[in-house]
This record gives sequence, structure tokens and C-alpha cells, in this order.
Amino acid sequence: MAVAQSTRKLARKLIGSWGNGGSCIVVVPPLTEPLDLWTLLRSPSQTCPDLPLPQLSIAYVDPAQFRDKFAFARMILGAWNAEVPASLEDRELDNVLKRAAQRIIDAGSIPVLLIPRFHDAIRKLDENIGYILREIEHSSALRTVVALPRTYHMYLEYQKASASGYSPFLNSEFGQGHMCETLLGYDNAETEALVTGTGLSEEMAKVIFQLSGGLPGLVK
Repeated sequence: MAVAQSTRKLARKLIGSWGNGGSCIVVVPPLTEPLDLWTLLRSPSQTCPDLPLPQLSIAYVDPAQFRDKFAFARMILGAWNAEVPASLEDRELDNVLKRAAQRIIDAGSIPVLLIPRFHDAIRKLDENIGYILREIEHSSALRTVVALPRTYHMYLEYQKASASGYSPFLNSEFGQGHMCETLLGYDNAETEALVTGTGLSEEMAKVIFQLSGGLPGLVK
């Protein structure tokens, strides 16, 4: 199914902000299609062929593929083409990640970190890694884009009230001060084109848009 124009527009806005220090928390409501957004963000030159983009070094770190902060750090280092130590200790994480980011900067590029399902990542990380990421953002111009099912403030309140306990990562306050965007779905015209393309009438397309709000999970 076609990528929603709102998703393309958001991807272009985020990529365009990386040259000016933009980091963002993307609120991903249920039944939207975040996979499309990550695909666009991981291929900036294809998503924004008309923009004069800086050189970018992008690390896409899926929480499903790491179990702790050490595996998380190794995935970042590998994506940034940095040396990945055979073993990592907690006291080494700070210097290793900072050096990797600084090498990217020294080479005339910008380090970018993309984390889908950030709420899953938070459960596996501690506050130390959050402090490190915050410091790299400030000192080495790291750009981050993460996704949450609700705003950062709402997520904090949810965590505080959660029976499962407050994640130590949140003590680092990583993510505070980032701009916030919301992933949307199809507009009326896109929904109509998709629905009528299956042989249904325009009237039915209007009904489907009214019922679904253009959310891809419902339109499909």
C-alpha cells in the first residue's frame, strides 16, 4: 500500500532538520504505519533528492535486536563504522561512544541515531547510557529520532503510575527538549484513491475515511 503523504512530509522535515541540530520524539498512535517512516529516514538522499543534505552517518537500532546497553552500544558502533571492542565494560561506554561520534564529526559528517519503539529500548537501558547520549547530543551534534506511543510527558506519567516500575533510563531525562511530531495517516483524497482502486465506490471511500480517520491499519 502507498506511503501516506503525511509520512513523507514528516520524514522530509526530520531529515531537513538534521543539518541544524534537530532531534525529535515521534508520537506513533496505534494503527499508523511507522515502518514507512523508518524506511524513509534511513535513505535520506532518496527521500530528499532535492535538498542539499550534509553527509550523514545513520545508526538504526531496533530494540528487538539488543538485550542490554552493551549490545545497544555495539549496534551503534557497527552502524557508524567504528571499531567494535570484543568486550565492553560500563566505564568504557562513555569514551567509546563519544570517540565514535567525534570521528564522524571530524570526517565532516553528522551522526544520527534512529530508535523505533523507544519504549521497548528504555526497558533495556539504564540512566548511564541516557546521560551519555545526552552529552553526545550536546558535544558532538548527535541527532536522534525515537518513537513513542504517547508524548514524552505522558509516557513519564504513565511510567510513574505503572505497576511494573519506573525505568532507571528516564532519570537521565534523555529526550527532554527534543521537538515532538505526530505520525499521521492518509488524508481524504489518499483514502479515496486507495479504496476506489479496489473497486469500491467514492461514497464508500468517504464512509471509510470518516470511520478510520485515514489510519493505515484501518484503511487496509
